[in-house]
Amino acid sequence: MKKTMTFVLVILAAVFVTMSVKRSRDKEQAAESYKELKAEMFTEAETLPESTVDDAEETEAITLSNDERAMVEGVRRLQKDNGDVQGYIMILDSDIKKEELCGSAIRDEGVVLQYPVYQRKGNDQEALDYYLHHNGKGEPESYPGCIFGDGAIDDKGNYIFDFDSKGNHVIAGHNMSVQRNQKENWMFGGLRFYEDPDYLENHQNLVLVTDEAVKYFTIVSYYQSEADDDYYNLHPETPEALSKFLSDKTGTEIDTEDSITLVACDDDTSNDIGRRYVIAISIK
Repeated sequence: MKKTMTFVLVILAAVFVTMSVKRSRDKEQAAESYKELKAEMFTEAETLPESTVDDAEETEAITLSNDERAMVEGVRRLQKDNGDVQGYIMILDSDIKKEELCGSAIRDEGVVLQYPVYQRKGNDQEALDYYLHHNGKGEPESYPGCIFGDGAIDDKGNYIFDFDSKGNHVIAGHNMSVQRNQKENWMFGGLRFYEDPDYLENHQNLVLVTDEAVKYFTIVSYYQSEADDDYYNLHPETPEALSKFLSDKTGTEIDTEDSITLVACDDDTSNDIGRRYVIAISIK
């Protein structure tokens, strides 16, 4: 009996080690792939021509700085490889000038988080969960998946919450922070730090780049709740309804017409019960 138990324990230990090694290897491969995507996003940042937009867009383009226009072009390049790319998100730990965003992102100076955001069309659970287990190339069973948005579409096949529209945009990602240290906190693992009010105060700037514009937000609140929180079911349709919805959630008076809610598991990738929520509202 003791020999049998010992044998079972040895097998279990071997399986655990094998899974840990595979997961570590998958993390390294994913990290490398995101480095490649970042390079593609900013590859033409220093050589972007005067204007690469249609005449109809010229008025809007004039309001963009060179770096902003370079990032819009970067999103368009990523979309050529995968049409599910809906934008590129960055969280800053300082007030970086619009003219210096590309350089800061490339060097990871003052940028504590940056990833493409994918969004799968479809109202069924399979579409909503697609990028939990697929990478940006569409390869299945890919750990740790991608940062992804709410993929709901209307009956005409249009995104209900296109990132260029106004409303509450839910963006989710795995909490890659099994070890509680800065090095291990990537993907949305760093959301745990927003428990600390001082960290929130010094990491409030959020930038969302789409294929049309660059949008700026300020992070105003953090809280923990269940995985079935009504963020996934309620989508306020007016600025007044959105402001009330967020005010009720945060216990703070909020007035906004555009917001982003970042969501991650509250402990690690094996926890399907709790979630961390970080709320950002548009800068007027």
